[in-house]
Amino acid sequence: MKLNLLSDARNKIENDLQNFTGKFVYVPEVKIFKMACGCSGFLADIRGLEVEDAEVFHKHITKMIKKILKNITMKVDIVYARNFPGTSMVVGLTARKLCNRCKKEFSGKSPRPDILVLSRGKQLVKSI
Repeated sequence: MKLNLLSDARNKIENDLQNFTGKFVYVPEVKIFKMACGCSGFLADIRGLEVEDAEVFHKHITKMIKKILKNITMKVDIVYARNFPGTSMVVGLTARKLCNRCKKEFSGKSPRPDILVLSRGKQLVKSI
């Protein structure tokens, strides 16, 4: 994968979130990750986006993330916003291919209190 694709993704997320919300949203970093449990995915660190914004614009955010995933040829099971615990500030947008253990953890409607699920793959929807 070329780094310019990640740079373009970072710019697109920042610009689109600013256009959706009318607020200054900063994306300091985007990354591809692999976890010890077996999950992998794409993460955009976010500053200036609130949970309410993510709820209101979840369809636009999901469409934007899925377009980026297509460009970087990545398939995922779930797209979610993660807030800083105890606040309404979103600190990350994550698209994640789940390992078998985490598929069970994320199969409920609200897997964790700090996560707002924006989109799920068909396999996860069947298990709810």
